[in-house]
Amino acid sequence: MKLSAITSITNNVIAARFWMGLAALSMAFAVAAPFLTISAMKQQEKVVILDPGGTLIYAPLLGFEEAGSLHAYHVRLACLALLQRNPVGPDLPDLLKRIYLEEPARKKAAAIYKAQNPEFKEKQIHQKVEVTKIDILDTRKIKDGSGQSYEAVSVRAEGNLVRTGTVKNLEFREPAKFQIEFLFIRNPDLLGNGRLPLVVQDFTYSEKPL
Repeated sequence: MKLSAITSITNNVIAARFWMGLAALSMAFAVAAPFLTISAMKQQEKVVILDPGGTLIYAPLLGFEEAGSLHAYHVRLACLALLQRNPVGPDLPDLLKRIYLEEPARKKAAAIYKAQNPEFKEKQIHQKVEVTKIDILDTRKIKDGSGQSYEAVSVRAEGNLVRTGTVKNLEFREPAKFQIEFLFIRNPDLLGNGRLPLVVQDFTYSEKPL
């Protein structure tokens, strides 16, 4: 079957338009590609945190100095692990182990429990904690004995303790205020410490009755 001259011209025009359109799209992509690449590079990385309740938290990975919400989250966990307790010890020993390093933080925690345990056992005291104020004091780099450098943040927390127990078969309720200053560092062992990005290296603690 022979094509007419008109059909041939029409087909050539359509083909020309097609190739011109394709060339225009290619040129537009070539111009836009660098901008898209730069935009992708500027997007913040993300971090995934698994909290003790099994909830995944998906958030931007900020600079150490900018991550105020992340610091506050870890402060609340650290207070809960240390101060929420029963007559024989902490309610959350696994969390305590994951968020407090052995030296010197967990040894300090053990000393606090040792001093309190006689009264807590005698009066069957259960203690709950409420954090009311968190202040980020400073961020800096510190070195350990081997010369390893860590990013660190000092945070002060204040709050209330509520103790309930029994004396001579009579229930009592005893409130107190506490203040604690934490030194957090980036977790040197994410898998071993329950995937928490920050851990307590050291702390100072004080409390007073209301």
